[in-house]
Amino acid sequence: MAAETAMSTNDPNACTASLCGRLESAERARGSKSEHQATLLRDDAGDLHPLRRAGGSPFTDPALQALEGQRVNLHGQPRDGYFLIIRIEVLPG
Repeated sequence: MAAETAMSTNDPNACTASLCGRLESAERARGSKSEHQATLLRDDAGDLHPLRRAGGSPFTDPALQALEGQRVNLHGQPRDGYFLIIRIEVLPG
């Protein structure tokens, strides 16, 4: 059973978690060669979550940028240092 669970979290189509909050732009990796503006999710507790859309660029993603300022429910997988988005649900307000 443990092997099946581990395999399902690596399945790029498996949604194992969700995050809810507002998308916003913020600077990432300040002072490094990887410094860039990124779209992050600020959850209802005020915590920021780095994001990456499945199939999207880790540095700039026009699909996420277009949703900045909106409340969303993101379905996907927590990864090492970011949340991999499989599906985006835009919420009212």
